[in-house]
Amino acid sequence: LAGNGFLGKMFKPNFNFGRFSSLDKIYEQKKSLISLVRDYLKKGNHSPESIRETIKENTGFEISLAEAKSFFELKDNLYRIKGHTYLDYEKGPDMGPGDAFYGIISNNFATKLGVILGNYQNVTWGTGTHTATPVGIYTFGPRHWTDKYEGAMHSTEVGKLNLEALGLSQAKESFEKSYK
Repeated sequence: LAGNGFLGKMFKPNFNFGRFSSLDKIYEQKKSLISLVRDYLKKGNHSPESIRETIKENTGFEISLAEAKSFFELKDNLYRIKGHTYLDYEKGPDMGPGDAFYGIISNNFATKLGVILGNYQNVTWGTGTHTATPVGIYTFGPRHWTDKYEGAMHSTEVGKLNLEALGLSQAKESFEKSYK
């Protein structure tokens, strides 16, 4: 920044954005949470102790025994729809008071793990599969394109700009018309 307002000071606002060391651990994670849970559930010996070890082994984060026990807590699926691809489960992980945000029951063990790890990673989940955190986008190329990617944008705006930049916006429109 211009000026000397931060000269000799590490800027950190009064919000808890977490530690840089958490970012290092997140970067070193060995498996996606879905893969971690899928592989774990294929094995025998499902216990709070074994899930704790699996989580530590694959993420570097050590959860408490109480959190590990909560991973196995199930409750009735209030949103069950018989015959539905991912809602036809009688029971699912207890996601707490925000159950309605976690609709994909088949992924909810991974989601539950994400909620538990979020306390260590400083990650807030907006729903069961998406964070509520803005994502930075960086562009390289001719300025007449890169300047269009400025400020806060919705992901659909980014997608439309990408199609336009690649010369695919007309192809997309033609494709959409042919399938109406």
